[in-house]
Amino acid sequence: MAALTGSHVISFHECSVTGYTFARHLSKGQMLELAELVPDGPSVRELIHIAARNRIVILAGLFEKDYEDKICKTYVCVDGNGLVSKYRKLHPFVNKFLTPGDSYVVFDLFGWECGILICYDNNVIENVRATVLLGADIIAECRTLGDDFVTATLTPEKLTQSGGYRYLKARRPNLYRAILGQPHKPDQKVIWLDSGKKSRDIPIAYP
Repeated sequence: MAALTGSHVISFHECSVTGYTFARHLSKGQMLELAELVPDGPSVRELIHIAARNRIVILAGLFEKDYEDKICKTYVCVDGNGLVSKYRKLHPFVNKFLTPGDSYVVFDLFGWECGILICYDNNVIENVRATVLLGADIIAECRTLGDDFVTATLTPEKLTQSGGYRYLKARRPNLYRAILGQPHKPDQKVIWLDSGKKSRDIPIAYP
């Protein structure tokens, strides 16, 4: 439907391919059965076919595994020619066997520099700022759920007309460069995983 209305890029929700919350109870073996290789797994191959058939770019999420049985929460960007980019969520938590990503991504789409962050990643402001400083013009966020879709038209002047643009230009890194780089041990608590009890820690192995 979005392609028929003229959209060139279609971005789906986190884990839109595999589903999401049910994975909190899965064992590592079950997660490995659910996860796929990227880009050689069947779901990504099908996304590429869909993109080619509709002449669009598709972004969608799934659980990824590698040949060493590492499992990540991954978001891919594909066009009709194959994988354009992939991103691994930096702060995954729905399943204890997930491995956090360790890098940001910025890639070109139709002359726009695009970045990807997934859900919780956006709540850590350093992730957003770092992705922008790496050159991202766009980090797309949609808050509409269900079968609805939202369409946006991108024009270059919107970047410089936004309030955030002038604040970005006004930065003074010399004031906080050393502060932001101080050692810190991540402590990630997710209340909704606790089934109504007090919040509990979800063990995550950060590199």
